[in-house]
Amino acid sequence: MNVASENYCSIHQEEDISYFCSSHDALCCMKCYFSDHKHCCKVVDIESHEKETLDRNSQHLINELKRIEEYLLQYIETNQRNLYRLKQNIKNVLISIKIVKDRVLELIDNLLRDVEQQTKRIYDDEFAKKSEDNDDCHSLLAEVQNSTQRLDSVIQNRNKTQKFLTEYQEQRHVFIIRDQAFSKYGKLESKSIKFTMCDNLKSLLSLRDSELGTVETEDKIETIRRIHRTLDDGRHLKINRCLDLWRILYSPDYTGAALLSTNYVILTDKKMKMCCLYDSLYRHISHYQFSTDPGDVCLFNDEEIAVSLPNEKKIQFLTCTVRVPNGKFKFTPISSFSSKYYCDGLTALGKDKVVISGYRDTGNKNYFWGIWTTSGKEECYHEIDQKGGKGTYLATNNSTTCIYMSCFDIDTVFCFGLDGHMYFKYKNAELAGPMGIDVDRDGNVYVVGRWSQNIHQVSPVGCLIKIISSGILTAPQKIAFSVDGLTSLITNQGEVFITITASNGDVSELQWKD
Repeated sequence: MNVASENYCSIHQEEDISYFCSSHDALCCMKCYFSDHKHCCKVVDIESHEKETLDRNSQHLINELKRIEEYLLQYIETNQRNLYRLKQNIKNVLISIKIVKDRVLELIDNLLRDVEQQTKRIYDDEFAKKSEDNDDCHSLLAEVQNSTQRLDSVIQNRNKTQKFLTEYQEQRHVFIIRDQAFSKYGKLESKSIKFTMCDNLKSLLSLRDSELGTVETEDKIETIRRIHRTLDDGRHLKINRCLDLWRILYSPDYTGAALLSTNYVILTDKKMKMCCLYDSLYRHISHYQFSTDPGDVCLFNDEEIAVSLPNEKKIQFLTCTVRVPNGKFKFTPISSFSSKYYCDGLTALGKDKVVISGYRDTGNKNYFWGIWTTSGKEECYHEIDQKGGKGTYLATNNSTTCIYMSCFDIDTVFCFGLDGHMYFKYKNAELAGPMGIDVDRDGNVYVVGRWSQNIHQVSPVGCLIKIISSGILTAPQKIAFSVDGLTSLITNQGEVFITITASNGDVSELQWKD
């Protein structure tokens, strides 16, 4: 509109703009109107058009301003309401904070009070307990003092007690010897018997027969010598006085035995830890002291033997030769070797090999047997699928082609070939605790039953021939045949018996000799 009022017509520059043609949307002067827009329907005077346009625009602006004013008023009202609610919320939050603060302070006060009460109660309880402990300590101290006084009294009387025990043991030995060794003299008073008491076996074995002691009767005084003992069946047994004293006073435990071709006897005594040699009259000749319990013994010849030492897992080789210049026999260790496991069974195989048996004391605990050379080289090793234990004994047949093995814990006797093949297994309800085993000249196998108190005679193929029992056998342990297979030796609870088979080989005519 300003352009219309301030400018002239662009065509007729000297003419003022006076009209507006809506049809052509153009400003025009008087000349333009008559020349170009005379027939247009919408040509208005520019002043009236300006007024009309201004009126229309002003009304629009006024309406728009009213709308804005209403919006602003509504916005202000909303903000005021929000501000009010915010103030209320702030007030409520402050009130809540105050309430929570008061509650927390109250809880802290209660907690402090409870802690103080609990601490006081614990202190009182501990104080009472300490008081009781102190009272108990005082009581215990009084008892200890009383016990100490009693102990001092016992210590002061120890010499008297020891003397009493010594006298009691001596009297006990006197009565045992009087009842068992001097029955041929009838009833005797203990003062009539005088014998030598020794502190150890070595001193006892070194005594001569004339030094063992004396027996005084009404008409004479006799020295202790060999006497005869009568059995229930009327036969007589010769008893060696020194050996009998040893048995009575020291209770030997013979785990091994062997008969030499000279009828000398070798015994291994587990309790005394010895290997002893006796002559044909069963008098002590020599012995060898071990540091551990010996097991079985086997012969290579009359001068070379081997002894198993189970606890040390070792085999000890000894020689028994004449010692110059006094002419006495002497055991001499020559060599030894260690086995893998616990070994108590032992037998010779030829001149330079031994068979060993026992059980694995580690791992599966099975029984085993094997062949070793005397130099300690292992040639074969076989295990039996049975849980093992102590108490195995071995023997070989006359042709040394079979190994016989008795197993105490499982009441079984096995027969193996040298290659480990099992030929037979012998079990019998009347064989309990089998231990010692050996073979006679006919190849029959003899095995002693420690708990069944008998001897089983078994054929070479494992069939029972006969069960031999006697009232003399109370706990047999070892059986060993002589070289000719006619004489056998049996150890029985600290005693030694010699059996002589009849000329026809009939085992029913066995005779027992001590």
